[in-house]
Amino acid sequence: MKDCTRKYSYFAYLEGTLTDSEREAFELHLLDCERCRENLIQIQNFLDNIEKHKALKASPYTFTNVMGRIEQNRRAEIRYRKWQPAIIGLVGVVAILTGILLGNYFFKNTAQLTSYLNLNETYHEVIELSLLDNN
Repeated sequence: MKDCTRKYSYFAYLEGTLTDSEREAFELHLLDCERCRENLIQIQNFLDNIEKHKALKASPYTFTNVMGRIEQNRRAEIRYRKWQPAIIGLVGVVAILTGILLGNYFFKNTAQLTSYLNLNETYHEVIELSLLDNN
């Protein structure tokens, strides 16, 4: 199969909007060009599928079900938006209180640890001084 370099409007041909001379030239080309024939068949099948699926309609139950879910989601969103400032405020207060309590806890532990370290340093100084006095 050779590659066709000609450009034809398959849709215009299938819709019947080509002039008589254009249509005749395209039909003569189709006799010799297998690639264009296959393209035309694929496009025709595509358009047939579109027409076939246009006729499909959703059942009333499906429509009612979908609309009911949309309404449920809308109500849930309204509830969430109603409580959103309160929730954000509560989370902020909890975060601040947690920070204060943790800071207070670590401050007390650090103070005890610092006093222990200072005491330990004092013992080292006493030991060093005692060693220096003996020499």
